Amino acid sequence: MTDTTTDTKDLYLLIHLPKCAGTTAETYVRSTFPDAFAWPLRRRAPGRYFNRPYYRMTENPALQTQPAVFVIGHFFGESIAAKFPGRQIKRSVLLRDPVGFLLSFYNFRVQRYMEKGMKSFPFEMWYNSQASNPMSDFLLNRYLELPFSRLRLMPPDERLDILTETLRSFWHVSSYRECGSLIAKIAAERNAPADFEIANVTRTQTLAFDDLAPSMRERIVADNRVDAALFERFCDGNTQPVSLPDDRLASLRREVQRPIYTLRYRVARSYGV
Repeated sequence: MTDTTTDTKDLYLLIHLPKCAGTTAETYVRSTFPDAFAWPLRRRAPGRYFNRPYYRMTENPALQTQPAVFVIGHFFGESIAAKFPGRQIKRSVLLRDPVGFLLSFYNFRVQRYMEKGMKSFPFEMWYNSQASNPMSDFLLNRYLELPFSRLRLMPPDERLDILTETLRSFWHVSSYRECGSLIAKIAAERNAPADFEIANVTRTQTLAFDDLAPSMRERIVADNRVDAALFERFCDGNTQPVSLPDDRLASLRREVQRPIYTLRYRVARSYGV
């Protein structure tokens, strides 16, 4: 029997990092605890760029009679805990290695555009249009609510130190491949069934891991050292000290060049290469 009403001391914050099996965990919560979750959304532009918080709470009719037990989704920050005074906050996130993340994200984008009648485009062209360290950017900007202007000036070692300290306080951190362990922990604590189905939103694999040249894989790791180090630290069990090279200048150069590559791949998706 699922129990979501008699014990509302715990509040689970499930941070849905894109392309990290978050949809599987979110689908499980939504179907198993339909009357106990809230899903914040981004505030409309341009207001979210000038006021904090950048997110807003949505209306789940069931929450008018009982408090939320879960907060899930892409769009909420640590400040949301203040909206639930007296609760024991249990934070969780699933991580992924940067090569797997970017490959999955690329396949998702190509699938999405082709379903709209557009064309495929080369991985490297698309990759050049992406910011470096997208996963740590997501956590620092959306969850810790640090402005991008600060992130671009922050040395990689400082970014990694902040994220390491933050995630060490989480109730659950694991690889996206261990999504089942997160669901099992929730089920055990909430006296609920642990059955779930994998919800893969990327149904078409345009590019497989083996299709990426070894040099491209090495480049991805070199360009995304904070993301790689974070995954190794929390998912691969690498406890060795890490010293990351200061790549702020290269990151800034990438930001300047991104609009050019974005235009190129958008032309390619519309008219072909």
